[in-house]
Amino acid sequence: MPRALETLIHPLDKAKDAAAFNHALETATDYFGEVRIQHPDTGDRWIRLTGHPRKDDEGRVIGMSGLAMDITERHSMDNELAELHALLHVSLEAGGMYCWEWNLVDGSRRTVGPSQRIIGSSHQTSKESQELVHPLDIEAENVLLEAAIKQAIPYQNQFRILREDGQVRWIYSRANPIVDEAGVVVRLSGVGIDVTERREAELRL
Repeated sequence: MPRALETLIHPLDKAKDAAAFNHALETATDYFGEVRIQHPDTGDRWIRLTGHPRKDDEGRVIGMSGLAMDITERHSMDNELAELHALLHVSLEAGGMYCWEWNLVDGSRRTVGPSQRIIGSSHQTSKESQELVHPLDIEAENVLLEAAIKQAIPYQNQFRILREDGQVRWIYSRANPIVDEAGVVVRLSGVGIDVTERREAELRL
């Protein structure tokens, strides 16, 4: 790489980047790297480097041509998003909550937060999720979900789940429908809250 740029690379990134660059030269493959540079005027910046080997007529690598792109702002945003994601997990854990999303196109589900601890399953498919609902509550749950999907209206319900370890837990769940350009619901995005202790206290009263 250009000598002037090489001298600016942060000491913590030099060895790793040099190894990647030399490997690309030795194997005649493309080079990729992300490094910090210590710029005398603007301070530390993050740079993405890409290179393509140049060869002579006999196929020997004689150099590397490439680009350097400043990705400092994007890198900062990635770090902020990672911090926010970690904070979200802590907040959900403290509140006994988890976020969930049901993709109606392929039937997949995904969760964020301590769903495994609360319901005893990561319920990655709609079938797995429905199998957790207590038999006495499944009919009302299906009616409410169907209404939310067909009418594009918010869903909310309180129901029991039967965990795989035999525990019965009460879950309060609510979600908003996400529609496509034709107005058809393609996802439900919501939150589940463990309300077992509160529900048991209400029943005792």
